[in-house]
Amino acid sequence: MKIQVMAYVIFIHPEFTLYQMPPNQNILLPSLLNKHLRELNKISAPLHSEHKRLARLINDRHMSDNQLAKKPHYSYEELRKGATCLKCQSWHVKVIERSTHCLSCSFRERNGEVILRKLGEYQVLFPDKELKTDRIYEWCGKNYSKESVRRVLSQNFEEKGTGKGRYYV
Repeated sequence: MKIQVMAYVIFIHPEFTLYQMPPNQNILLPSLLNKHLRELNKISAPLHSEHKRLARLINDRHMSDNQLAKKPHYSYEELRKGATCLKCQSWHVKVIERSTHCLSCSFRERNGEVILRKLGEYQVLFPDKELKTDRIYEWCGKNYSKESVRRVLSQNFEEKGTGKGRYYV
């Protein structure tokens, strides 16, 4: 099919601002969206058989059940715990004082940053689970002290409960 398609990047969040936007780009900010839609509605061109064929093709290939949205089945117990290198993803890391050193590529990262990154992974994989010090300590491969894990949790999340029932949101 030979149908011209014009592509745009559209930012719809009303509070979004793009600084130093390159000129003459097909980028629409929230403030320009209504004007762009009005301009599109002014265009009147006859529909040809190619347009109808394209519409049928898109409709036929529409997936109502998004396969990409489905997560694979996994459990906490079967996943490998521990830290990986941010740069090369190697599992060969060693904690030395306040930083984590990759034995594969020599990259160094502050321990708090590694713990925070592991927290993010945990939240993506287990969005319904509470963030508890013991669980994150284990998720980090027990490479960092529980006190370090607790510190990162309390600095980045709100504390709820006390004692063994303490969790973070």
